[in-house]
Amino acid sequence: MATKRQTSENSQRKITIIFGYSLFVAALVTVMVSTVIPLSKILFNPASMHLNVITMLLSFVAAAIVPFIVAYVIGDKTTRTKNRVTHHYNGILFGVVAYWLSMFFSFIGSSTVEPIRQAIPEFWLSTVVNSWPILANILIITIIAMSYHSRTQKAGESVLQYRPYQLLLLSSVVATIAPSQLYLADGYQFVSLLYVAIPALIIGISYVVLRKTHPSKLSRLSSAVVALSFGIITMGFAGQLTMSTNGILTILAITGGVGLAAWVLYLWLIARLARRVK
Repeated sequence: MATKRQTSENSQRKITIIFGYSLFVAALVTVMVSTVIPLSKILFNPASMHLNVITMLLSFVAAAIVPFIVAYVIGDKTTRTKNRVTHHYNGILFGVVAYWLSMFFSFIGSSTVEPIRQAIPEFWLSTVVNSWPILANILIITIIAMSYHSRTQKAGESVLQYRPYQLLLLSSVVATIAPSQLYLADGYQFVSLLYVAIPALIIGISYVVLRKTHPSKLSRLSSAVVALSFGIITMGFAGQLTMSTNGILTILAITGGVGLAAWVLYLWLIARLARRVK
């Protein structure tokens, strides 16, 4: 039974790994289509300030890619088990928390752009300084990962069972969603409610569906947040790739449908594997 359970657990982790890798490929495609190609075209204009354009291009690409690559590598390298699946799985889990930290720091960093540009007139240099959220993200990931590496890692466990990681993941989600409520104008209370209620509902459903995968409630809750994350990340990529589509309702339908499909597929695959172990 123990061997069968371990095999099922590895299979579930492989599903998470496949989703993580697939989303990273989607991120590369999205960055190319929405950022690299449009900004590269500006470089062919002789009147453009090439250094500023290149700096902006590099900063956008770095913000979209670097935190996740670094988080994955750190998660992989700080895992001490010989099970390679767990190494990749932890890398993906650190990539998920890096996503929420990036969202949070981007929200905070937006308020520092203008003060920094007033203090540093050179556009390219101020753009570099405004990339501080990337370093902040990596620093927090590194601290948690090194703490995880220094502890005794039990056989079969992953960082999903590590309490500091769980708390960081959950708090980063709350910290990303909660502040936005303060900036919604009067008359948008219903939108504000949906902005909180929909993720909460998705996490709740995921928590129930994943009840057989994790005996620990906090681990199950963290896994439910991972499922939510895959859906939201997918929505984000779909939104960027459909920005040229006419009609806000069409865009919302496409992004919502794609994100919902990714979330449902992930939950179904994980739950299907969990049911095989009685």
